[in-house]
Amino acid sequence: MEEMILHEEDRPAASEQTAAEPELPDTAAPEETEPQVTEDGTEPEEFTEAELAAWEELRAEYPALTAEDIPEDVFRLVSEGETPVHAMRRVELTQLRAENRALKQRLLAAETAQTNRLRTPGSMLGRAAVPTDAFLAGLEM
Repeated sequence: MEEMILHEEDRPAASEQTAAEPELPDTAAPEETEPQVTEDGTEPEEFTEAELAAWEELRAEYPALTAEDIPEDVFRLVSEGETPVHAMRRVELTQLRAENRALKQRLLAAETAQTNRLRTPGSMLGRAAVPTDAFLAGLEM
């Protein structure tokens, strides 16, 4: 086989290459970036300054609270138009009322059990006569 060797004179000139392959102008449309996607596959929301200030107010009211600790009900209430602080307080109030109701029921059950325990004589406190055992009676003398 013959080797094809290009000599300098056989190669196209640099000016010929640029004419054949025009360069793209620098003013080409900027490359659009793809929107960022969160872990759950949704696009992150853009917040207004007022919304950010409302969440900062929640952070100031509850400094130990992390994003993972915020109940889903708070996010639902905020999406319905409540402020984060008001939504958090409302959820806390609902939780505390349920806890209070449960504690009252436990206390009532304990008080009822104590009352019943005091009113019932039980098997050892009955008034029936205890049969005497002759052997034990002889030892007591």
